[in-house]
Amino acid sequence: MAVRGQGAPGAPTGPHAHRCAERPADHTRPASGRAGKLAAVHPLASRLSRWLAVPVTLVLAASSTGCASAAVGFAERGDFPGLRAEIQKSHVLGKLSNGEARDIASALLTREIKALPEGSEGRVRELRACAKDLGSALESRAEKRDPVALAILRMLVEEEVLSPGDTSTYKNDPDPAFRALAARRLNASDDGDARRAALVLREVIGREMAALAAGEGATLGELDALFEAARLDPDDEVRHLALRAAVDAVARKKKAVLAGLLGDADDDEKRDAIAGKNALDRLRDAWTTGGKGIRDDVASGFATSPFYELGGRDALRTRLGEGPDRLLVASAILRMGPSRKDAEDTFLRENAARVAVSVLRDGSTIERSFAVVLVRPEGDGLEALRAAAKDADRDVALSAMGKLLNVPSDAEKARIELVRAAGNKDDLVHAPRARGILAGARYMAVQLWLEEQAARKEAGLKIRAAAGLAALGRVARAAPLLADDDPHVRSRAACLVLAVTR
Repeated sequence: MAVRGQGAPGAPTGPHAHRCAERPADHTRPASGRAGKLAAVHPLASRLSRWLAVPVTLVLAASSTGCASAAVGFAERGDFPGLRAEIQKSHVLGKLSNGEARDIASALLTREIKALPEGSEGRVRELRACAKDLGSALESRAEKRDPVALAILRMLVEEEVLSPGDTSTYKNDPDPAFRALAARRLNASDDGDARRAALVLREVIGREMAALAAGEGATLGELDALFEAARLDPDDEVRHLALRAAVDAVARKKKAVLAGLLGDADDDEKRDAIAGKNALDRLRDAWTTGGKGIRDDVASGFATSPFYELGGRDALRTRLGEGPDRLLVASAILRMGPSRKDAEDTFLRENAARVAVSVLRDGSTIERSFAVVLVRPEGDGLEALRAAAKDADRDVALSAMGKLLNVPSDAEKARIELVRAAGNKDDLVHAPRARGILAGARYMAVQLWLEEQAARKEAGLKIRAAAGLAALGRVARAAPLLADDDPHVRSRAACLVLAVTR
């Protein structure tokens, strides 16, 4: 089975295939001397490799320092005391580059994927962010054909490492769970009957694959089946995917649906317009019967053309003032494309902006933190953000400070307050969050606090520290976590290293 991004024929394979190839820049020290010259010729080497199918990376690996490092060897063998000691040698001196950290992370995860035992499906989910970097190792582990293998294949399909066509391999598989994977290939417009059949498979993975395929190829004739799946399927993910697929199916027929409303429409266009109106009614029903997550999808559907023109705008306006869901509606409205410039559209946007400001002032902690994202830093919105930044609710205050970092007149004051919060080493809740916000704003002085946080015993704090260092471009400074005693910390830190150095 072909896995996307695994290299051209004749290229080296395995855990060391791309070691040192197009290594990300070392953000801890400037490139100079021989290393700088090697980096300068690297693009040419990469082009020659593609032109001649010559494994130039092997030459580069042989001539580049650290490429066959002892740390990688320890990672491959699972010798964590040795790995810890080897990383520490370079870490103390600040000589471990992002690229070298990537080599170690790749070797570590390749080994750990190979050794994933039965019952470790949760570990698979930890690898989602770096699935594209580990395709070969994951596919190899999937050959064991157990629940872990199925979880891996599901993730590879969802992350588009395996294409819909790749799943055809399983269409005649004797195991119904694996056979259900092949439903993902049913993404052509004439696969409607097969998709409808797959939407009622016993295996949840098959129903999910069918809903994903419907998102690309469903026709208006499949709307009833998709809305029924969105209403009745016992799996949350399938319900969401089915509803989104129904919205997408109508959106693909936007021109015909809207043309069907005109007096000179032909019979096909009139039928499409009727189907679109019926789908809008089903969206209204889904708002009434669905949970909060489904309502978020419904609000986005109302804001999508042609639903918006068929009555979605009125549906949004009506629901904008409705209790706890008003922020969902405001978010859908504020995400609408700028092409809608009619007076009614502008009025709707302004109302949504006012709702966000109102919630920021008076909502619950969760609502107010969400509202910070939506509030525009101007006029009443800016004043509301300034007030929220002084709020006794620290979660809300930190979110508001982070938003104010992007306002020139308020940035310095917000930064000072965030630094004050980030430096409180006794606060294990809000200080780490403040550090993360500062790291996201590329405030480099927070690096030391993040490194100290990475050395704590709490797994959650370690991972958040690694994420902060990654945001600063210093992910190599989180390398000690690659040898952590906790396998979850190791995996998540290594996956983060791979994802940010891709």
